[in-house]
Amino acid sequence: MALMLATSCVLGLQVNKVPVNIGFKPVIGHDTRAQIEESVPFPQDRSFKVWATDMENGAAVLDDETVSCSGGEWLASQTWPESELLFTAYWPTDLAPTYDPDKGVEIRGFNTDEDTRDLLVARNRDEFDADSLVTLNFEHILSRVDFRIMHALESNIDVAVKKITLAGYGFTGDYDDGKWTVSSQDDSHVVYDAGDGEPMVVTKDAAYVGEDFLTVPQLCTGNIEVEFLIRVGTGGWITEILDVNGIRTDWQSGKQYTYTLTLADTRLTYTTGISNWNNREE
Repeated sequence: MALMLATSCVLGLQVNKVPVNIGFKPVIGHDTRAQIEESVPFPQDRSFKVWATDMENGAAVLDDETVSCSGGEWLASQTWPESELLFTAYWPTDLAPTYDPDKGVEIRGFNTDEDTRDLLVARNRDEFDADSLVTLNFEHILSRVDFRIMHALESNIDVAVKKITLAGYGFTGDYDDGKWTVSSQDDSHVVYDAGDGEPMVVTKDAAYVGEDFLTVPQLCTGNIEVEFLIRVGTGGWITEILDVNGIRTDWQSGKQYTYTLTLADTRLTYTTGISNWNNREE
């Protein structure tokens, strides 16, 4: 009789799902420099912010919540509901964007001259799985630009660059529904300026000049101006200025653009190299 009673009690129990906090696996882009697509782990000393929207009723499950790494885990404060969620995350955490479930992160008036930081955004839909984490693949939403310089002159000619300026693009843009727009393209950026110091010697081998910098992705027609010193043999240094007008750019999010400048005779020419962001330098 006791055995039958115990069996009856077991059959009458209701099994409830144990609450599980929403956990994340954040990564940054894909490093393809070695022809191998490999995501780079999000740095554990950073935090990111995230929204989570219930896809059934539109309710906010996470509302611009800061998520930090603790003990190797990235856990939100809320547990999984019985529905699929839409996740939208960003870095840096003090960016203060707005959020639209249909469009994602929205940024107004971001100026790459005043704020030189990288911007990362991730967006993903997922549902509860006790054995897995939500992958947040953060993508760079700005473009990166750098310059190299070389010359193709006679061996008895010495060249040193004093200043390089890129003009004709916009510092400030709005990010909406995954796209950037700029209202003005009258800005200019000094790529390199020797100032009162020694100008950089230019050789027949291309060398990087100045620091790389971030830009709002945009289609524009720019201008590159180079001020340099040149001398022939044992003669004196002469200051020259050359430029390239009508540079057609189409900067895309997450791409790196390398402009190689070449001084040849009395002309300045350039080539453009396009690559994916090297996340392993972050």
